[in-house]
Amino acid sequence: MEKYPMPYPVIQQSYASSGAVAWVIHQKYELAVPLYRQEKEWGNLGVALSLATMSNWILNSYRDWLSSVVGLLHKNC
Repeated sequence: MEKYPMPYPVIQQSYASSGAVAWVIHQKYELAVPLYRQEKEWGNLGVALSLATMSNWILNSYRDWLSSVVGLLHKNC
């Protein structure tokens, strides 16, 4: 049986999948859903995901992945 390699984590030292992080960011910034409401939605799905954890995902995503994009946008606009 062949095993596929483990994907590179989007946030170091975290179990967060890239899809879950992207969904939280999409809901917060594109759909204007506050994190406390997202926390309730995740809870309704049976996932205990705290507001603090989602906030840290957003901050770490910006630090590790999105800050360079934001810098380029500021430079070119």
